[in-house]
Amino acid sequence: ICQWVLAPWWAFALSFVQVFILWCLNFIAVEIENPFGMDANDIDAASMQEEMNRHLMLLLSPQTSKIPRLVSKNGEDERELT
Repeated sequence: ICQWVLAPWWAFALSFVQVFILWCLNFIAVEIENPFGMDANDIDAASMQEEMNRHLMLLLSPQTSKIPRLVSKNGEDERELT
């Protein structure tokens, strides 16, 4: 950096910015490595599991096993059309 600038305070400022950015990237990487925890910005795995269980139970529900029937625009049954 000393070769880029003439004033020593510019060298200090640019060095500080580079070190600050690298520390910020390090802290972001630490948060990404452990997304499941008790921090405010962590992923709530328990609620995600409960939602997944609700969706799976919905698939087992008797109402979801009904197969739709094809009906023509004028109301005739599909078997009558063939």
